[in-house]
Amino acid sequence: MKVKKAIIPAAGLGTRFLPITKSIPKEMFPIINKPSIQFIIDECINSQIEEVIIVLSSNKKSIIDFFCNNKSDLNGFNSKFLYNGLSISFIEQKEALGLGHAIKICEKFINNEPFAVLLPDDVIFVKKDQQPAIKQLIDIFYKKQTNVIGVQNVDWKDVNKYGIIDVRKIDENIIDVRSVIEKPNIENSPSQLAIVGRYIFMPNIFYFINKSQPNLNNELELTSAIQDSINSNKLFAKIIFGNRYDIGSKIGLIKSLLDVGLNDEEISKELKEHINKIKNDK
Repeated sequence: MKVKKAIIPAAGLGTRFLPITKSIPKEMFPIINKPSIQFIIDECINSQIEEVIIVLSSNKKSIIDFFCNNKSDLNGFNSKFLYNGLSISFIEQKEALGLGHAIKICEKFINNEPFAVLLPDDVIFVKKDQQPAIKQLIDIFYKKQTNVIGVQNVDWKDVNKYGIIDVRKIDENIIDVRSVIEKPNIENSPSQLAIVGRYIFMPNIFYFINKSQPNLNNELELTSAIQDSINSNKLFAKIIFGNRYDIGSKIGLIKSLLDVGLNDEEISKELKEHINKIKNDK
């Protein structure tokens, strides 16, 4: 089975960036000269994904406008565009009911096929000789034919911000996952391996999402559905190569700007000089 489709959940409210996100979606924040969501779309294109659906809230129609080449093609959430060979469509998440719900409403689009999920808050830059992050997982999926999640090591002090995996065994850089725990405290965390916004799912993940119970915030958590699925589907993880930035946070966005800027031939020299000046002035 080929992974041809991807879901990009981009309906989050962006509360960490208020008040600017009242007028500009955080997915449209520029990383130098490209909005952050374009890096996610480019990752899909470079991973041979053919169709993408972007989940949006009602105040994020500027994302639809960005990918439209011809204004006559605009039709709100029913718009569908071809962008560098990638088919892009949209769906509205009318209420903020969690990541699991954002994926749930895309079930008809997926049409019983394996699919990728890329969280746009996690931008991952890879070296020229490395595969895009989601392609690294797709390659594992083709070997294992089951759910695969992307992970990276995080500091112990940060494990309570992520879904953390419990490792059964590691074989040839592929991790056999025993369980997944959502935002554990340090004492209860089984490892430092955190899920970092890249997933490949078999279509039966929708069954486990649909049977999930909302949390105390009335949200469907994706992590609980993944955990429930482990008894039916083996779950594997891959440590993703690349520099990941949480651009849903202020420091993550700034770090991503520095990464791209320092690798931009046009501005890298002047940027390095400015950084050194700041350091020397302190």
